Amino acid sequence: MGAGYFMANAVDKREGPLSLHRAIWTHYNGPIKDGYVIHHIDENKTNNDISNLQMMTRSDHCALHSNSEESLAKSSSNFTNMWKDRIRYPMICEQCKKEYTTPFPDRSKFCCTGCRSKAYRIRRDNK
Repeated sequence: MGAGYFMANAVDKREGPLSLHRAIWTHYNGPIKDGYVIHHIDENKTNNDISNLQMMTRSDHCALHSNSEESLAKSSSNFTNMWKDRIRYPMICEQCKKEYTTPFPDRSKFCCTGCRSKAYRIRRDNK
């Protein structure tokens, strides 16, 4: 399966290996127009019944998935959980020498944007 989609034993000249849902659509309805995608109406990628497939523009498809309540809730809760569970590491600010914590110990040098700006101004003025 590619990106959660079943793959057909077919190859599209432009797109390479053909997803099963695209092959089924093509079999029943002819070629897929440029700039269009095949959408699973029930959003179940394994339900490739022709009655569950719909051709729509790529932009309409993106808008449909990015604006749905379920999509927003899913991405929002995943994002919140990802940050809530992130490990924070103790660091010492290179500018003010105060201790602070960060989830990015490899790239964090300053405790706040004020300290970062001050350090960059000093570096700039010393050149």
